[in-house]
Amino acid sequence: RESSRDSHQWDEQPHHHGSSPQGLPPSSARGRPPPVPGTTIPHTQTHVIGTGGTNTPSSTGASVVSAHQERIHKLSQRLSGLHAGLEMERQSRFEQLQTRLKALDERVVHSSETATKKINQIKEQMSQFQADIEQQRQALEDLNLRKQEAIEGVDKRISEMLEEEQAALRETEKRLIHTIEHKTKALSEAMLSEKKSREASQEQLRNYLEADIPKLCSSLRDETAQREAMEQRLLGSAMDEISRLRQQLHDEEHARRVMEEEVYKLVEDVVAKVRHEIALERQEREATEETLLRLLEETCTKLNDAAQIE
Repeated sequence: RESSRDSHQWDEQPHHHGSSPQGLPPSSARGRPPPVPGTTIPHTQTHVIGTGGTNTPSSTGASVVSAHQERIHKLSQRLSGLHAGLEMERQSRFEQLQTRLKALDERVVHSSETATKKINQIKEQMSQFQADIEQQRQALEDLNLRKQEAIEGVDKRISEMLEEEQAALRETEKRLIHTIEHKTKALSEAMLSEKKSREASQEQLRNYLEADIPKLCSSLRDETAQREAMEQRLLGSAMDEISRLRQQLHDEEHARRVMEEEVYKLVEDVVAKVRHEIALERQEREATEETLLRLLEETCTKLNDAAQIE
């Protein structure tokens, strides 16, 4: 497979005689073909012919032609090998397919036989099922017949019981109607008595509304008037008491002012008297001091005189 991919890669490259194919090395290495993957291509050496160190045009063209021919020959050999490999691979795949088809045919035959056996078994089971179903159908018919007879007997018994129940129901209805009539009569009498009692209560309520409520309104108005009069009296008494208290307060303030003036005058008199006494005391003290000083001077003078005499 790798060789086939390589051959396809080389086949896809266009070959033009006389020019460098796509993918070749640059012009400096144009004398040798590129290496083929999977193979080793010997390098072609160009021999320099001539003198003076230069190549002639004829020798260069011959080397290029020989390189292309060698490359074409190798490519042809590679293509032949690839074709043979593809043919062998195709033959191998064909044989594998034949083997698979044979195995598939055998499996189909085996499956067909198995399916036939299963179908036969299913047919036998279906026959057995049909026989069982027939037996069950017959048993069901017998059961339905017995049930039908039982149902008819039950219907007859139910009819008899229904007739008895209807007779009892009619008797019960009669008793119930009698009881209802008796209770209805008693209820009517009770309702009539309740109506009379309600009318009496309404009459009492009407009398209360027409007579008692106006009396209550009049009493309320009188009570309101008395309360207002009492409030006026209380208000007058309160105002008189307030006026009296105000007058007492005014008198107290006047008496306090008079007393303050008297106390102030008394204090002034006391202060003046104290000042006068202080002034007299000062005068007496000054006079006493003057007398003492004079006596002291006289004493000193006498002492001095006495001292001089001695």
